[in-house]
Amino acid sequence: MHWIFYAWAVMGGACIALAMVHVTVWVKQRTNYSDLLFAVSACAVAAISVFENMTMRTESPHEYVTLVRWGQVPVFVLITAIMAFVRVHFNAGRLWLAYVVFGTSVVILAANFWLDLGVRFADVPTLERFEAIGGQGVTIAHGPATGWATLGQFRALFYVAYIADASLTLWRRGGYAARRRAVLVGGGLVLATLIAVVHGGLVGSDVLRSPYIITPASMVFLFMVGYELSDNLFKATRLADQLASSMSLLQQSVQRVELAADAAELGFWEWSARSREVWMNEQCRRMFGFGPAEPVDFSRFVRRIHREDRRRVRRDIDQALRAQDGFVADFRMPQPDGGTRWIQARGQTAIDGKGRVTLLRGVARDVTRQFQAEAQLRQIVETGPYAILVTDAAGRIALANDPSAMMFGFGQDELLQRSIGELVYDPLVRDAGMLPQDTFGRLKAGHFGSVSNLYGVRSDASLFPVEVWITPLEAQQGDRTLVTVLDITDRRQAENEAVARRNELMHLSRVALMGELSGALAHELNQPLAAILSNAQAAQRFLQRDSSKIGEVREILADIVEADERAGEVIARMRMMLKKETAGRDRVDMNDVVLEILRLMHSDLLNRHVLVRTDLAPTLPAVVADRVQMQQIMLNLLMNACDAMANLSQDDRVVTVATALRDDGSVEVSVTDQGSGIPSPQLGTIFEPFMTTKAHGMGVGLSVCRTIVRSHGGSIHAFNGASRGATIRFSVPVSRELGA
Repeated sequence: MHWIFYAWAVMGGACIALAMVHVTVWVKQRTNYSDLLFAVSACAVAAISVFENMTMRTESPHEYVTLVRWGQVPVFVLITAIMAFVRVHFNAGRLWLAYVVFGTSVVILAANFWLDLGVRFADVPTLERFEAIGGQGVTIAHGPATGWATLGQFRALFYVAYIADASLTLWRRGGYAARRRAVLVGGGLVLATLIAVVHGGLVGSDVLRSPYIITPASMVFLFMVGYELSDNLFKATRLADQLASSMSLLQQSVQRVELAADAAELGFWEWSARSREVWMNEQCRRMFGFGPAEPVDFSRFVRRIHREDRRRVRRDIDQALRAQDGFVADFRMPQPDGGTRWIQARGQTAIDGKGRVTLLRGVARDVTRQFQAEAQLRQIVETGPYAILVTDAAGRIALANDPSAMMFGFGQDELLQRSIGELVYDPLVRDAGMLPQDTFGRLKAGHFGSVSNLYGVRSDASLFPVEVWITPLEAQQGDRTLVTVLDITDRRQAENEAVARRNELMHLSRVALMGELSGALAHELNQPLAAILSNAQAAQRFLQRDSSKIGEVREILADIVEADERAGEVIARMRMMLKKETAGRDRVDMNDVVLEILRLMHSDLLNRHVLVRTDLAPTLPAVVADRVQMQQIMLNLLMNACDAMANLSQDDRVVTVATALRDDGSVEVSVTDQGSGIPSPQLGTIFEPFMTTKAHGMGVGLSVCRTIVRSHGGSIHAFNGASRGATIRFSVPVSRELGA
């Protein structure tokens, strides 16, 4: 067999193979008409290859004409199938162009069988053997053409226009896949058509010696379109593999969900609005007492509910169906043994494309233990001696006992309509400009446990101090919080009285210290008063002798003013120490406090022959403290140091006062004497009330000092020196709010 005939047979077989593959795909996916139309096109090309193979072998003109006549049938089928394929695969193309091509093809096909010699030849053609490559001859025909050739060219023009229009439309839609399809399919069809038309024109004008053939050009189209469809097939195969993998993962997920549902004792149910039947999984059937194969409908499902809860559950379900929303229902279910179980059902509606409810599906779980726990909690709350409230996640009161109503002056029903923020006044919330309902959020966000510095608000808007305990609960209805409120009015009054007595004791301690300094202070005042008297008498004598010495009088008056200011300072310091009220806390420089007390004790230190050495830290940060109380501490410590050295020689009576900034940010002050030190048994209790090492001491001074230091957030300690003496050291923190 010559290679040409062999090649045409191979092309025909390839077309049949392609057709069989895509027919198989279409059989499995009946909605995919692209594969069916492509298979029809491949079969048409296979038939055309058979007719072309036979025409190239025949030696009879009449047989040649007959083969050409019947060869127009597969051509008609090919053109029609291709136009339908483009329409289905592209979903594009102007239909009127397709109608023109189809109508023209029908006319040509009808004329082909109507005319004696068909539409190609006007007379019987002459045959010629043409020697092709390889030395084998093929038959070619020569004869006058009919006027129908023009109609064929007209059909080819509209055929190409239709394919180009569909391809451009697909390209303009955008997307990589659409443009790829337009190039491969549309480009392949246009290229095949142009090859066939150009080849036929060259043969018809005797420019090219060749038989009329369109099979090779059609193979270009078939292979390009087949590649595109095969790629889709491969994608579908991958998608099927992915789907199988997803189904496997889904099955695993379903198994995990079922395992989790069994562990959590969850029952799944689904009610069909159309059939009114209820599907339940095994756990749900056990929960409601249905057998594994027992049919369940909505009425049988409702009959298992306690009769007092049925109407409410029906109402909740009907409302969910009307609103196309979900629902939550708690209900009782009688047991065969006479007991009762509490069940909570949660459901959600499923809506179809027309907005109608088709399904109501959800879960059910046994919440008997939670309801029993809440009943016990309610009993505890109602019988508690204190005001006990249970709130929801937003702070609204869900449960209150009788002491709560009595404490706040509201009825039980009135309390249930309020929030914690309306009953508890938090000054920090109000000062920050927040709303009363923010109180509950601050309490929860702060610390669970006891919260003080709060006030209760009675129904008449009066305030009273309270202490609040916050305890989180896990309840059936969501997060709950147990709030216990204690009226601490009596405690706060007792604390205020204790503070008043402590301040009174501090005042008496200062008075006692000033009494000890009275002799030295009298001497301190005698000096400026004597200077004032002497200067005034001298001024009188100047004025009596000679009134012209005004300059000397001015100097005398200046000395009088200076002496008066000295006396005023002494009296002001005495008044500050003797005042019953303190000045309040402010920024205080501890170096200034030390120097002020040393000036106040100046005469007393001289009388006692005590030398004071100072080691004051420069640029010491200020502390926030009560200046008078800091002065009281320094005065007490210096007086104790002087008393501890009373039996020493005058040269050994040395007191060292030092200030420093500690690593923890507090200011430290120390007073060190050269006495005999504190006895070891008393070193740990020296700051206890009524504990003293003096023969005539009351044991109050150091106790007051410790109270003052602790109230400022500081600490105070005492220790003996290595060889002699004792040191008392106290520290006061620097406040960050007011700065250092």
